[in-house]
Amino acid sequence: GFMSYTHVFIMNRLLAASEEVKAEAAKLDRAYSMVFELGNGPRGETVWWDMRFDPEAGVSFSLQEPSAPGDLTLKGDYATYINFLKGMVAGEVPRDAQEPVTSVGDPGVVETVAAVFAASQKVKSP
Repeated sequence: GFMSYTHVFIMNRLLAASEEVKAEAAKLDRAYSMVFELGNGPRGETVWWDMRFDPEAGVSFSLQEPSAPGDLTLKGDYATYINFLKGMVAGEVPRDAQEPVTSVGDPGVVETVAAVFAASQKVKSP
């Protein structure tokens, strides 16, 4: 399932093998993290998505609460955000629509990791 531990394990292996992702990540001046903190998950819990962009390790995900604050943390409601993502994939939400999250930290991180993020989006799980 989407963002299950199995999905994240598979995606991390595919991302680590992607030459394009590694090449884009190598251009970064340091490691960056973008964290999603989504409340009211399927069992009422907070759901964490921690995406790391590292010039040496490439891109990876974690579903664990990060041990340190992300460079950018995006906070919102789990169901609202999942429905937003589904709408984007289905073409029902414009690509430039405002995400239903609030941000804490450095919003410039999005631009800093944009090329690495774009390369990682090309990697698809089987």
